[in-house]
Amino acid sequence: MQMIDKKDLPAELPASDHGDDLDLGTVAEACRVVGGQNSPIDRATYYRGVKKGLYTAPIRVSPNISRVPLKKLRERLRAIIDSADNKTSR
Repeated sequence: MQMIDKKDLPAELPASDHGDDLDLGTVAEACRVVGGQNSPIDRATYYRGVKKGLYTAPIRVSPNISRVPLKKLRERLRAIIDSADNKTSR
């Protein structure tokens, strides 16, 4: 994997139509998204959910840094909630 030198990066990301597609967060932030601010789930629980296909997997952005696409995680959670709502309304 080729590393990018910081001096090669632009000072700011160019404006795009992607909006918050680049909404990347730490695994700790993803745990708060899933469990809530007051009772975030544990990291191990998050990774078990990733393994089961429930949650969005972190992306390795450098050898020591992983980030979770939070927008995709929120969309996945919304799908889980909608699915549960459809099952209970029958």
